[in-house]
Amino acid sequence: MCPHLLTSYSTPTRLYKYDFKFNETEYATFNTFPTTTGRDAHLNGKVAAALIANPPTLLMSGPEIDKVDILAAMVRPVSMPPRPACSEARPTRDS
Repeated sequence: MCPHLLTSYSTPTRLYKYDFKFNETEYATFNTFPTTTGRDAHLNGKVAAALIANPPTLLMSGPEIDKVDILAAMVRPVSMPPRPACSEARPTRDS
């Protein structure tokens, strides 16, 4: 599976989005929102509905969706390389 294909860029209330790869079969996405209303709207949106409705097609098992409250954050602006196509190697911390 190419996890960034599931990325929805149409969430206007999202502040930041992070995609993680733990190993060859486990991925995670972490989104931040300025309000609970924006977070709830995202979790009730099209991408979440597709993941919940089609786990055998899109995922190896059902998604785990948890809500957390951020206690502190520091984000420094950096220039980002273009997002690679699915067939290309994804950048690592060393590249």
